[in-house]
Amino acid sequence: MSGIARTVPGAVVVVLLAQVGASACSIPVFRYALERWPADPFRIEAALPGSLGDDDRAALGQLEDGAAGNGGSGNYTVERRPGATDTARVTIRAPRGDAILWQGTAAEAARVVAGGPSQRELVRRLLGGDAVVWLVVPGSDPSETERTRALLESELPLVAADTPLPRGIGLPGSELLSEVPLEVRFSVLVADSAAADAALLRHTLAAHLSAEKIDHNDAALVAAVFGRGRVAHVMPAADLDADTIATTTAFLCGACSCQAKQLAPGFDLLLAASWDERLFGGEPPPPPTRGPGNGLPRPVPIPPGFAPGRAR
Repeated sequence: MSGIARTVPGAVVVVLLAQVGASACSIPVFRYALERWPADPFRIEAALPGSLGDDDRAALGQLEDGAAGNGGSGNYTVERRPGATDTARVTIRAPRGDAILWQGTAAEAARVVAGGPSQRELVRRLLGGDAVVWLVVPGSDPSETERTRALLESELPLVAADTPLPRGIGLPGSELLSEVPLEVRFSVLVADSAAADAALLRHTLAAHLSAEKIDHNDAALVAAVFGRGRVAHVMPAADLDADTIATTTAFLCGACSCQAKQLAPGFDLLLAASWDERLFGGEPPPPPTRGPGNGLPRPVPIPPGFAPGRAR
């Protein structure tokens, strides 16, 4: 499909310096992220009254037990603070910046971070070998959601057939660390807009829209998700086209030139998933082996990311 070579207007182009004889990584971006990039922790702030009731105490305990740092599976931390209300009030903030993504009671927060069926299906697909899951968050117009699903389902098989994996996978410095199948496989997932975590998901995605698109509060959104729930690109569904699908996919299936996560485009979703346990049986991944790279330099178009100054 010729669309693989086309660029998205405004895209940033980087060159992968994978020269013969130079040290480089041939692992696709999506697989490198899955095996080597822990999810960024969201910040949960619990404003507490002077005396906690039994329900609040139980809900806060559930929240804290679910945090990855406490042995749970959620990529978040919990901080208790004095509050001015009679019940505990919980605020969920983005990993970076002060953006508020969700607010509610402690009991509601416990249900939100536990995740809904869409979240569990997203995790299942990523761990099952999907390179990219195109997540569609419905808006107020059901027909827009269906048009977006149809576009993705028609384009993705063509893109998959025309997207090769990088050469050199498995050589020193480019080892795979888990038994997850390595395939160029994509899928479409329409989020459940009635789930407990639906508002958090929408607000997380909307916080990373570029400034001119922030007013699309009731529009369907679409996000390319890879790795451990990392979003490479998010946009109103009305802006999605074949070029964007092809270019985003080419980047995520290309060799990972940026091994430092925070230098790569994208942001994480809040998900309840024991990634290391599912990938490695709970053991940390082995350190990578340094070795010679392969291939010639080639441009890889990176889709436009979030606007400067927005939540990251």
